[in-house]
Amino acid sequence: ACWSPQRRELVAHVSANGEQELLRTLRHEAFHQYLSYATSMISSSPWFNEGYAQYFEDEGLESLGGLEGLGVKSDEDIDKIAAAIPGVLMMDYEQFYGGSDFERRFKYRLAWSVVRFIEKGADDVRLKPFEGLKKRYMDALIETRDMHQATSAAFKDADLLKRFVSEWKKYWKKWQD
Repeated sequence: ACWSPQRRELVAHVSANGEQELLRTLRHEAFHQYLSYATSMISSSPWFNEGYAQYFEDEGLESLGGLEGLGVKSDEDIDKIAAAIPGVLMMDYEQFYGGSDFERRFKYRLAWSVVRFIEKGADDVRLKPFEGLKKRYMDALIETRDMHQATSAAFKDADLLKRFVSEWKKYWKKWQD
């Protein structure tokens, strides 16, 4: 399945992988379609667009598991992966889609893990420092029409981003146990 915003169509067929794979792909591509229309075709950040598309692709199925797709075997691995978050958050599409197959899978998986934390872990953080993050992102995207400014607005400042990365690590370390 694939969503073409220029043609405003979602095209799908049942592949050799069967119906379940088609449904996962449709959920993924339908999110892209939703976001495209919700933002009047303004290009959103790849971490947001692909991260949420993957999140909805597997919602309820949990087939993505934890961070295994990122090669996590220890807390030190989580620390190393967390260091990549700020860079991935500021990538444009050329950067996000660039690199080897492994590098692309890593960026997709990391974007999914950021979204998973926003949706399933951020509200549990004491004093709720990430409350309103998605709304700030979307408001800034609509106002500025710039994915980088929207990401910067969502995280407000370097201190909030550092706190986000720190809390993301705590969430995934706990989840891995």
